[in-house]
Amino acid sequence: MSGVTIFKSITQTTGGEDFPIDEVMGAIKSGHWLTKVAYYRSLPDETEDQIKVKKKAKREIPYFTGSGTFLKRSDDGIKQHNGRIVLDIDGIEDIDDARSLVCGDDFSEYVFKSVGGAGLAVIVKIDPT
Repeated sequence: MSGVTIFKSITQTTGGEDFPIDEVMGAIKSGHWLTKVAYYRSLPDETEDQIKVKKKAKREIPYFTGSGTFLKRSDDGIKQHNGRIVLDIDGIEDIDDARSLVCGDDFSEYVFKSVGGAGLAVIVKIDPT
């Protein structure tokens, strides 16, 4: 199985559940987690209290390990590498232009907006060795 592990939040490091990567990407594309992501994106972050609320909301969004399946979220916790790596590109001025650019690359397999909405997550194929 070419899989990934989903954790309930970024703070959870053990006890994740393994899924085929295509299933997780399909869930992202269909908007499975969109309610939580849209809520996070809608929150202001100008004051210290607002930043705390926003950080708490981000911890409510599930997290997945794009490079394989893991017993725990650490280098030594990997069970099986899936031949992919996630590139997190932040601070992009023109998301649509950047998406077009990376989608045209032979190595880019999946491309989607980051949770914050101002960047891209790009999953590329690599040699797992």
